[in-house]
Amino acid sequence: MKLFKLKTFSIVAFYSLLFSFLFIACGGSRKVFTPPQSTEKIVTVKEIVRDTVFQTHPDSSMLQALMECQNGKAVIKEIIKSDPGKSNLQPPKIQFKDNILTVDCEAKVQKLFATWKEKHKQETVTVTKTEYKEIQKKLTKWQTLSLWVGQIIITLFISACLVYLMGLGLKKLK
Repeated sequence: MKLFKLKTFSIVAFYSLLFSFLFIACGGSRKVFTPPQSTEKIVTVKEIVRDTVFQTHPDSSMLQALMECQNGKAVIKEIIKSDPGKSNLQPPKIQFKDNILTVDCEAKVQKLFATWKEKHKQETVTVTKTEYKEIQKKLTKWQTLSLWVGQIIITLFISACLVYLMGLGLKKLK
């Protein structure tokens, strides 16, 4: 009967030690928690319609020529002065005085109406990071007492098991 109790106690002590070591070795996760991060991209396109009036400046051209009469008809003998215009001109005004032909061409002010669109593109990237702060609360007196009592009991139990097993080993040697 004494042998049976001894065998049972050693098995219980062995499993208790194994359980205690496993319990002590098991810890929390070693993985570091990374807070979630979100990125939001907003593209704003602003379209502005603009208009304007372009004005051209007045322009003129001129021609002066020396005329001569041959066989009863006026003929240009020599061009004295010629000044061409730069834009769309009105039909020429011709004057014939004292055998001098004068041709004047004038252009009126032109107004051109134009519209165009401007596009302004603006990109806004918003990165949102969530930060977690670790808050450590102080343990209550009851929790602190429970921890200390538990540690003392586990230490005493492990020590008693080791002493008992060592006592068994010494008896076998004798």
